[in-house]
Amino acid sequence: MIRMLLGAHFWFLLLPLLLTSSYSGTNALTISPQKLPPSPPPPSPPRNLILYRDNNGWCPFCERTWTLLEQTKTPYTEKLINLRSKPEYYLKLVPTTLVPAIQFDISLRKDKKIIHELESETFANVTKIMKRRNPFARLMGKRRVIIWESVQTMMAIEKFLSPQHPGKVFMGDSPTKEKADALLSERRKNFEDALTALDSFLDSTGGPFMLGTAWTASDINIIPTLERLRYQLPVSQDFVIYDIGRWPKIAAWYDAMDGLEGYYGRTSGDEISWLSTIPVFARMFQGPDGVSKESEEKALRAEKRIKELMEELKGTDLSTMDEEYRYEAASKILNNREAIVSDIVNAAPKSQDHIARVEDSTDNREAIEEMLEVVVFKLLMSDLSSGDDEEGGGECNVSDIYATIAREGAEVMAQRICAPRDMSAPAAKALRSALLSV
Repeated sequence: MIRMLLGAHFWFLLLPLLLTSSYSGTNALTISPQKLPPSPPPPSPPRNLILYRDNNGWCPFCERTWTLLEQTKTPYTEKLINLRSKPEYYLKLVPTTLVPAIQFDISLRKDKKIIHELESETFANVTKIMKRRNPFARLMGKRRVIIWESVQTMMAIEKFLSPQHPGKVFMGDSPTKEKADALLSERRKNFEDALTALDSFLDSTGGPFMLGTAWTASDINIIPTLERLRYQLPVSQDFVIYDIGRWPKIAAWYDAMDGLEGYYGRTSGDEISWLSTIPVFARMFQGPDGVSKESEEKALRAEKRIKELMEELKGTDLSTMDEEYRYEAASKILNNREAIVSDIVNAAPKSQDHIARVEDSTDNREAIEEMLEVVVFKLLMSDLSSGDDEEGGGECNVSDIYATIAREGAEVMAQRICAPRDMSAPAAKALRSALLSV
């Protein structure tokens, strides 16, 4: 009778009872004596967060903030800033005009605690809280926050992460943190001794990361430096940091960082890309008398090593590469096809002008177009075209009349790819491998 009177509301009224009850093994219903406290709602990510970073992906300070966003899976959009010609709006937005910077929206009513922290000495001289231009947003108490300087941007992002989030990366002042800071700054007077001390420190924390088994801001702060040194020092200074025999814990740290999806799968560079910057920077920052002899020798060594790495990629079995990155590489070609062709035949390139381009002609453009079609096919169909499966994708090669120009164009493109500017490092490896198989 009660159910008939209450109708659809009957089960709704019983819901609290059902949720706090358990069966004792008989048909009788017993009430649990204790209730679990409600879990606090997870904090919202920064609203409408924008990351301003350099368009080449070379800035180590940008890489820190970028990696933190990727690794904590914080939603964001990005705007790329040309460091040689910064847009007028950015010069007005950020007083120092430097990158990186982040921008997000806050509410005067909902975000009082965060606003208080942003107005504290911790963020002194690096934070702008601006009124919104939209009249409705201003009426509702909406504000826009601008923060620059890499450590400050990371600290601001961290404010929005829950205490249980693995990305809570900023530890309080402690002997461990102080020791880590000392290792990464004051003890670098002697580079080899500092590396040995760092290796010992990693051993003392248990590794593989700076402060133990979980990555923290210490790892993100130092990876831009150690990433570049790992790839550039063997060529520029004949010095190897990734040395399992000499510094095994540092080598393990590199391997652990490469295991972070947000870093390795998006923000990291690779050996070819970082070696390519050596001749670019040598010629970009040459003095009034031209490139110095020392810089020219480093550039030549870098170019030689790049050729060796390219040779090693030839014959790579694309089917062994993760399809996610093969698809990423293919999508870059499909979305930028015309620009790629134009770059390969560009007679007056603005960068890497030491790489000889293909002569511009209708026939050569057609050859490059066909080459790109073949490369996309290889990237997308490598799983099917491997082996003797009759239903596989089969072989796909350029026409004989285009073969020579196609190979030249593929080699130019393979040298021009830069990670993470153009794509992730594993996608760049897949694309170079496909290009060099033409």
